[in-house]
Amino acid sequence: MKKIIAGLLGLGIALTGLGGVAQAAPAPNPGNIAKPVDTRVGTAVKAAQPPKFLPDGVTLTPARKATDFPDKALVGKVANKVVPRTKAVSTKGSPERVSTLMAGPVFRYATGWDDKGGTDLGTEGVFATVRIGKPALGAPGAGYHTLAEIAAVRPSVNGRQMVEIGWNVDRAVNGSSVEPHLFVFHWVNETAACYNGCGFVDYGPNTVNAGANLGTGGLAHTGTAKHMSILYSGGNWWVSYNNTWVGYFPGSLWSGATPAATFTSMQRVQLFGEAVVEDGNECGTQMGTGTHAHTGGVPNTAAAYFSSGGYTETSGPAPAMDVFTYVTSPTHSGFSTHKVSGRTFYYGGPGQTVGC
Repeated sequence: MKKIIAGLLGLGIALTGLGGVAQAAPAPNPGNIAKPVDTRVGTAVKAAQPPKFLPDGVTLTPARKATDFPDKALVGKVANKVVPRTKAVSTKGSPERVSTLMAGPVFRYATGWDDKGGTDLGTEGVFATVRIGKPALGAPGAGYHTLAEIAAVRPSVNGRQMVEIGWNVDRAVNGSSVEPHLFVFHWVNETAACYNGCGFVDYGPNTVNAGANLGTGGLAHTGTAKHMSILYSGGNWWVSYNNTWVGYFPGSLWSGATPAATFTSMQRVQLFGEAVVEDGNECGTQMGTGTHAHTGGVPNTAAAYFSSGGYTETSGPAPAMDVFTYVTSPTHSGFSTHKVSGRTFYYGGPGQTVGC
């Protein structure tokens, strides 16, 4: 089968000069954009050299069986978030607008998960190419949001530490719009922060901001595939979209927390679609592009996808990504996944249609 995306886009970084006052932190150097980088390096990477990305065609380890998947971890930490996220959006020069989810939300997931069987990835960054969709959102009070994201995660004794970047369709966050918008988000000690704010520092020279409209009336990226990444560099967690640094979460958000948290690398990565609907009223909310990941076991190329995923490692070759895919309540929720390789999978669907 032809790969969805030929080749792999790289992002370069400068490993120095990112400390100090948050607003003044320079972005990692994007000087090696769009060039695949050789991973055959056994020594530490010198300052200002690009990180090491995996080339296409890596040897993959066998996928884990469903019985090996950490169901308890998914259900307890991801699939049924006990406390709904605080909804907020902030743009340059605008105050945050905050609202909260109504009672009774149900979280549905189509997920790619990699933690190397429970071992510590220990990598500083993750990247993937993500198709931007415009899935339908159910009526207000029935469909809360639908999104896709990549996330760097480190569990700890005090709960999850997490950084996310992706796109969402969410009326509460995006001013009643049902177009896809770029978002960033983070967690400290299992506590959800807010969208596009709560300490996030915008990178001034960027050409796209957190909260940007990616659809009609905005950047018109719907249906296209864009490179997204998360990278810990110089003491901060940087996020990028379409080979442009959007901004960063200062490391002090974790080191200065009570209790203080150490979050300088990830233990696992999650690439996933998420739909949040009212329990008992799930009709009308889609995921991805609104189409199933496969038909009769054959991948549906019209579906949304994550492709050419990989890790960034500044101290030598990065490990190979090999996601395990999983869907919560697939027969009920109307969502599916189809794994193409350890680095690429389709996901999404029309959502619940029975009884609608």
